Amino acid sequence: MYLSPFLPRVEFVDAVFHVSARGNERKPIFRDDADRVQVLQTIEKVVRRFGVEIREIALLSNHSSIIHSKETRQRQASKQLMLSKLYRR
Repeated sequence: MYLSPFLPRVEFVDAVFHVSARGNERKPIFRDDADRVQVLQTIEKVVRRFGVEIREIALLSNHSSIIHSKETRQRQASKQLMLSKLYRR
């Protein structure tokens, strides 16, 4: 039996979420600005499809950070799957 070291996410109205990604060994996760544009286009598709409200985005060379709201457990799973399918390097 696998036990997760993390507690389940608490869900409540008007919650704000932070999603981040970091390159292994602080290596770049974006090759150039065209990569960043592709990520922004992917985020735009997710916003339209799932109604997520983006509050802040930072796309730096070796990490990215997105602050958003309006999330449900089902939307979270679908959104993560869509992001992983739409943007792969």
